[in-house]
Amino acid sequence: MDYKFVYKRSQKLELIGYVDVDLGGCVGTKKSTSGLVFLFRGSWKSVKQSIIATCMMQAEYIACYEEASQAIWLRNLIKSLRVVESIGRRILIWNDNTATVFFTKSNKRSSGNRHLDFKYYTVREKVKSRDILAEHTNTHSMIADPLNKALPATVFHGHVKSMGLLPSFDMLD
Repeated sequence: MDYKFVYKRSQKLELIGYVDVDLGGCVGTKKSTSGLVFLFRGSWKSVKQSIIATCMMQAEYIACYEEASQAIWLRNLIKSLRVVESIGRRILIWNDNTATVFFTKSNKRSSGNRHLDFKYYTVREKVKSRDILAEHTNTHSMIADPLNKALPATVFHGHVKSMGLLPSFDMLD
């Protein structure tokens, strides 16, 4: 099935991100795949992570770092283009892993995360400075799922529609 972008007019401009990951999804390298979705005129990315995560929380936190970095870049681009008068200061990022959301908001380290590269801790700094707001969503509402896992057809089509894509039935579209 072919899809087309659908852009909708909105009075409220805000950048909202969804991030999800598959743990060790690459058969050859055991690297995880991050799925990143932004609900600001439709933007998404699916990318294999550069390191091997040893647990789901690490993989999700690495994906959260990628999402936060992309979000800050997008917000700065939007501001520099001056196409809108304002964009919300705090960027909301949804994650379906409660341990990851907790980790972004706490200053605690544990044996499970001691091997994370220090660069990933910038997510905590962005949460502390109120640039990023990390929140939990249930897995049924995780619209980044189609970027890294197989889904039942009805769930897939619902998430893809939420990403701003609709089926293209006209061959001339």
